Amino acid sequence: MDLYSENSRSKLIDKEEFSLLFDACVENKVTTIDFLILSPNELSKKLKRSINEIVLFQNELIKEFDSINDHFIQLIKTKNEVSIENDKLAQDTLINYPNISKQPDIRSNILTNSRQSLKSNQHYNDIQHFTTGDPKIDQLLNGGIYTHEITEVFGESSSGKTQFLLQLSLNVQLGIEKGGLDGSCVFITTEGDLPTRRLEDLIVENKKYKSYQFEKNDFLYYSQEKIYTVSCNDLISQDHILNVQLPILLERNPNIKLVIIDSISHHMRVELQIPRKRYNNLNTKTHPKSNFDDMYRQIQDNKKYIDNSAENLLKLSHKYGISIVLSNQVSDKPLKFYNNNYCPKIWDYEYQLGWLVGWNKRSIKARQCRNNRNNSYTLKVETQVPNLGLTWSNHVSTRILLSKSYKAIPLVKDSNQYRNTDASENSEGNKTFWQIRRNFKVIYSRHCKNDDINFVITRRGVNSVFD
Repeated sequence: MDLYSENSRSKLIDKEEFSLLFDACVENKVTTIDFLILSPNELSKKLKRSINEIVLFQNELIKEFDSINDHFIQLIKTKNEVSIENDKLAQDTLINYPNISKQPDIRSNILTNSRQSLKSNQHYNDIQHFTTGDPKIDQLLNGGIYTHEITEVFGESSSGKTQFLLQLSLNVQLGIEKGGLDGSCVFITTEGDLPTRRLEDLIVENKKYKSYQFEKNDFLYYSQEKIYTVSCNDLISQDHILNVQLPILLERNPNIKLVIIDSISHHMRVELQIPRKRYNNLNTKTHPKSNFDDMYRQIQDNKKYIDNSAENLLKLSHKYGISIVLSNQVSDKPLKFYNNNYCPKIWDYEYQLGWLVGWNKRSIKARQCRNNRNNSYTLKVETQVPNLGLTWSNHVSTRILLSKSYKAIPLVKDSNQYRNTDASENSEGNKTFWQIRRNFKVIYSRHCKNDDINFVITRRGVNSVFD
């Protein structure tokens, strides 16, 4: 419940007799304003709690707001001139709830809260962005990484996700005139400790490379001291960090402009997984319905957990005007064949899946037209999808795919640098070897169109290249 944010000095927060009521409010998304404007009967239906308990809490809550009403009224009088649009929205709130007019003290609270909510919505007009460190990638993203939203970077192992996130943690420290936000960064790791040695290499190499552009004082922008880091060993510690420690840190350090999570799905994919044994028991003759109900209930609980986690991150990004960038792992989604009469609808999730995860046209076609007759489509198709499913994707504003492939190139005949390696010896005697080819692809974004660019990982970080 948002009682703490509305009145941090409220004595009701510490009362144990209302603890179950608070839990019901969080679960059903009932706010403090609802207790001030709704009747006990309506609240009882929403919260599924007794009317006596709700009336008791409602009376004490109104008494507390009455005691601080003078402060709210004085705050309204001393405020600067409020626009007509803000007043109209506040008046619309009072029209929708006519009973408030009978209680002038509550009416002033509603007016104040309406204006405060409008003030918080102004964060949407203050959206900023900072550079990724590469001009071509910035151009691809229409400026760089944006605030007030979640940016997801996904891809297979060793595709360059962590390298890209490390580079962002440094570039956000640059001054605004240099393309940064002059802020600090929070780097939350779930797969190990922060690679500080690689981070120091990036700082040193970028200082050398940009020495002709920046003055000596500009070197102070890059520093590991501006990066707050913590490691999560399990899902419980991850929840505690994201829901408790991170909001406190952001409240105490307004200079933080970027929060990085590497990766968000590492613990979720393990601890939210439904045991395979439960799938096997679904087809047994002993209590089939109960097995199905339990599994369905757990699936819905997992979806709700993922949805709440994404909502909490979005609230933090909007409240503090920060950018949240996180990496996501991938898993395989194999094709399932249907009979010849199978015809997917255009609004089906399976039909649209390819565009949401960045597959090529051949893979999308294979997913949309899969039956026993067209097996030729499935010879070489993509099956990797980011974890956490559609529930998570609905909260992501920008999705970026980092991929890695290999291509054969000829060796230089007079070069000895490949001697005594796997590349120098070939069964056919051809001097060829496999070179890594990396691709940076924007799957979808509200700021730019879908496009891609190749890149390499050097000592300076992620840098775009041309074919």
